[in-house]
Formats: sequence, C-alpha cells, structure tokens
Amino acid sequence: MKITEYTLFRDEEAVVSNISKYDSKGNLIEEIDYDDFGKSQSAIINQYNSDNQLIKVEQYGIDNEMIDVTEIIYSDGEISQKIISFPDDSKTFEHYRRSENSLEIVTEDEDGEFEGSVLRKLTNGLTTELIRINFMKKQDSHLINEYNEKQQLIKVKELNAKGKLERAYAFKYDDYGNRICEDELDRKERLLSRTVHKFEEDRLLETQAPNYSIKIEYENKQPIKEMITNPDGSVDITNYKYNDNKQKIEEIVYQIPYGEAFDERFLAYTKRFVYED
Repeated sequence: MKITEYTLFRDEEAVVSNISKYDSKGNLIEEIDYDDFGKSQSAIINQYNSDNQLIKVEQYGIDNEMIDVTEIIYSDGEISQKIISFPDDSKTFEHYRRSENSLEIVTEDEDGEFEGSVLRKLTNGLTTELIRINFMKKQDSHLINEYNEKQQLIKVKELNAKGKLERAYAFKYDDYGNRICEDELDRKERLLSRTVHKFEEDRLLETQAPNYSIKIEYENKQPIKEMITNPDGSVDITNYKYNDNKQKIEEIVYQIPYGEAFDERFLAYTKRFVYED
C-alpha cells in the first residue's frame, strides 16, 4: 500500500508532505518527508527477509543525500549485530551480547575502539536496570525500573554516577491497562509535577499536564476532534475525517491565539491522505 500525504495552506495549492509505502505484510518499506515547497527533507528505505525481520535501513537527508546504512544480522531469530556504514566509508559496529538475565549492546568503530555500551538487566524479559556508558567509559545514565504483578512499569529511578537518586517517575494504570497518572519526583521522591490521563475503555479522552491539556472527541470509536491548549494559552484544534474503510483521509488544523474565539480565519492548514494498493 502507498499512502500520500498532502498539505494545503490557506489560498495555496496542495503540496506533497509525506509518502509512505508498505509491503503486503504491513511493513514500512519506504517513507519520504517533504518541506512546504515539495523538496525532499528525509527518507528511509527498509528491507526485510523471508522471516519478516528488518535487515537493512537506508537513511537519507535533504536532496537524497545519504546519511547512513544499517545492516542488521540475526542469530537464532534475535539481533546479534548491526553494521552502520557512513558516506565517508567509515563504519560502526553494534554487538549484541545476551545472557539469561541481561542484554549488552557494545558499540565499536571499525578499528575495534570502544564507542559506548548499553547494559540491560532483565527479569522475566522485563528491563529492570539500564546503564549507559559513553566512549570515555564513564556512566552516562543509570535507570532502575520497578513493575507490578501485571508487569506494568510503575516506577523509574534515575541514579547518578555514585548510585544516588537524582529523579524518579511513578505511574498508575486503570483496569484496562491504560496509564492514567504520571508523576515526576525529586531526589527525595517529592512530587514535582503530575500528568493525568482520562480514558473510556482504551480511548484517550483527556490529558491534563502542568503546561498543556488535550481533549479528544470520538465517533464510532474513531477520533474526530482533538483540542490542545498550549502553555501560552493558544489552542490548536484538529478535525479528522475518514473514508468507508475507516482510513483517515483529512486533518483540518486551526491555530487559535490566546483569548480568541473559534473562527474560520484561524485555519492553519489541511492535510489530506490518498491510499493506493
């Protein structure tokens, strides 16, 4: 399937803003982003093997200039190595080292020089500890994750190089498994900020955060309107339309300044989506 996204600004012709292509299994095989003048800004090309595993990623920048190519190698169905090649012919290697209770990803240059590592400690497949080491072999970050009996992440602790708590995040869930509360805590685990989400079954209805809020309206279980109140008091409203296949075909976006009522003159842009088999 090919999906072409067009952007229309007021009193201007539509320009292509994104083209995404998928294979018969639903895998993204190509995506190109364009600027407001239809000029290519970035592109990704993906390749998959017969087991439906991603084996190659090509990344391009402005005017299709190559950024890098990543080759992904598997062993027993799991990633064992990534090789990243750059336009100057240099390469970076990521080695995946697994044990029963850990996964370590070690990055080296083509001469075998250490560039960094990520160590994940695992319990029942869940990451309970994550340690990042930089090219100077010093700790960049250290996270401790805690889970409940449903294997839902309920707390993340950020530790400094001395193992002392710097900051923490705590999460709560409803009976459907939706995350309904996110708390940011200081080093003494005192509340710094709270973000609350309201759901109806699995549909997000509202988000209240310290600096913004979101409200979403639905029809036939599909979002038809989203209203975001920004930190400066301005409001962004997006209306969604769908075809008979429940595919999104249009986004109409209004950007309303603080203190102003809704008016068609605040139409910012429209996005339209065209689907081709």
